[in-house]
Amino acid sequence: MNELKQLVKIQLDELIELIAPLENTPSKRDFVDQVIRASRSISNNFNEGFGTRMIGEKLKFFDYSKRSCREVMAMMDEKWFIKWCDSQRRVRLVEVLQMIDLQLYRMIQYWRKRR
Repeated sequence: MNELKQLVKIQLDELIELIAPLENTPSKRDFVDQVIRASRSISNNFNEGFGTRMIGEKLKFFDYSKRSCREVMAMMDEKWFIKWCDSQRRVRLVEVLQMIDLQLYRMIQYWRKRR
């Protein structure tokens, strides 16, 4: 669980650093806003699910977190973004997102069995 918490924090920090140069680009403002919201949603929903004792609530928030993770991964694969950004940093971020996605999947399966 601690590893997942760390990964969730790392992805948000790395994403914000990666897209920082785009924040003052008017044509990319919507992209920046949405990807930051989705990235924060990974963290916020994970923490909300972690903080509740009710299994149904845990499942709901972990699922929201997983969906947001998938959204960020999809945005990292937009063609213009791949061309624009530092490829090593983007690849590292996508790897972190994939690890989060897998761990959330496993956690959801774990809690479903305990319902």
